[in-house]
Amino acid sequence: MKLLIVLVCLIFNGVVHAQTAVPYTFTLTWKPGSGYTGQIIYRDGTQIAKIGATDSTYKDTVTGTPGNPVCYEVSGFTSTAETVKTNKACMAMPGAMVPAVSLQVTTGPSSITVNWTAPAKPNPKDWVGLYLSSSTDRQFMGGNEGTYWVYTKGASKGTFTTTPPANGTYNFRYLVNDSFTSAYKSYDIVVGSSSAATARKAVKK
Repeated sequence: MKLLIVLVCLIFNGVVHAQTAVPYTFTLTWKPGSGYTGQIIYRDGTQIAKIGATDSTYKDTVTGTPGNPVCYEVSGFTSTAETVKTNKACMAMPGAMVPAVSLQVTTGPSSITVNWTAPAKPNPKDWVGLYLSSSTDRQFMGGNEGTYWVYTKGASKGTFTTTPPANGTYNFRYLVNDSFTSAYKSYDIVVGSSSAATARKAVKK
């Protein structure tokens, strides 16, 4: 079974918000698989509902701080087993926007260093990664943690240094809760044939 989950809501746009908790209704839609008797909805890793096998939409009202991410997964189940969960679909609680997430880049002869500042109440599984600027959030550089990406481990700020694998145009991205949802993109960094890196204009999501 393969499920694709999509949230119909505001796009997570690279900012966090200074505001009290507010309720908001998220609408999930997906294409159900086959061969199971029901489905389970998870929010932030916790089961919140069991629904029918053919259901393809679900509404969930959440009270939370604007800017904090909310992540959903769906699985199917039978009388004897549960399928693997879908990839996480993460969104931010909406509200009045006050920029807070930031990525500041400095360059050396062959390495690039990013200094990152996390949102309020960061998740230990938030992570910062180096990307080719033309790549989607899912097309990350790969490798083991510490090579081209690193978990923030819940810290409010930190530093990460890496060396691009080849010449090209790169950026760093701050992604939320072990997902492929970027909250912020750094300046573009052009690594030329001399391995010198230069920064281009900043790009916010």
